[in-house]
Amino acid sequence: EREFKLAAALRSEGQTASAIEHLHIALELNSNNAEAHLLLGFIQMERRDYAKAEKDLSTAIKLLESQHLRALPHRAGALRGRDRRPPAVRNR
Repeated sequence: EREFKLAAALRSEGQTASAIEHLHIALELNSNNAEAHLLLGFIQMERRDYAKAEKDLSTAIKLLESQHLRALPHRAGALRGRDRRPPAVRNR
């Protein structure tokens, strides 16, 4: 998290080489960091290194999809207990 935040700040200051270094460190610490893959992919696109960009962006998409799918059963369970009908209909 710390390395990712530092990389994002460095990128916003135009220090893309340093940002890339910190993103690589962030990914060494947690290879499942979708945000780091996403930012690295965007930077690679800006640098016109499309092969690397495609790799990182694809990884980010896969990670985000799997995070979303893992969250679905929890969300469905939370919604199952709710009665979404208006109070006037519920109290009949």
